[in-house]
Amino acid sequence: FGRTAGPRSTLAGGALSCFRGMTAHYSPGDASAEGKGRALAHLLVTMIGIGYLFPIAAIWSAFDFWKALFPGSNIEFSVTVVYQAFSTITVAALSVSESFALRRRILFGFGGQFACLAAILAFRWLALPEAVLFHVLLSLVALCAIATGHLDSALLALCSRYSASMQQSLQIGIGLGTLVSVMYRDFTKLMLPGEV
Repeated sequence: FGRTAGPRSTLAGGALSCFRGMTAHYSPGDASAEGKGRALAHLLVTMIGIGYLFPIAAIWSAFDFWKALFPGSNIEFSVTVVYQAFSTITVAALSVSESFALRRRILFGFGGQFACLAAILAFRWLALPEAVLFHVLLSLVALCAIATGHLDSALLALCSRYSASMQQSLQIGIGLGTLVSVMYRDFTKLMLPGEV
């Protein structure tokens, strides 16, 4: 999967060292060690891809809940516009910035996504007025979009330092993450009563 182009202190250099280190316990005579390390690297990148868009897919799959919580608004449109706008603005801003710290962007991206999902999970227990909850939801969607924008700019750049098959694994993971959320939404619509 190729050598990194940047300094060894970057996340890409660390990832390559990690992938190589995972195969270090194999004996030098083991011809399949490189193949096993490569397969593990592809699996890890696929798992990153699954988690990459999963938070926004989870928000989108909860539209029935949002409609019940905010019956007087077009919540699907609002969430989608806020997410797309903030994600695009974030990627555009990061693409013109001079520094490109992959590690910081990836950690902020995934950390921000997890924090936003944790806050959204608490919605069912918050006793706040509908208007306040609506603005809190859109704020969390915006923060999730900013976090995802950091991942956009970093993960694709990270995978571009490796072979095309690593990029394919990331794209497959992204597709699988979206598929899981769509299947979950379809399953819940099928199994739960029509008004839920």
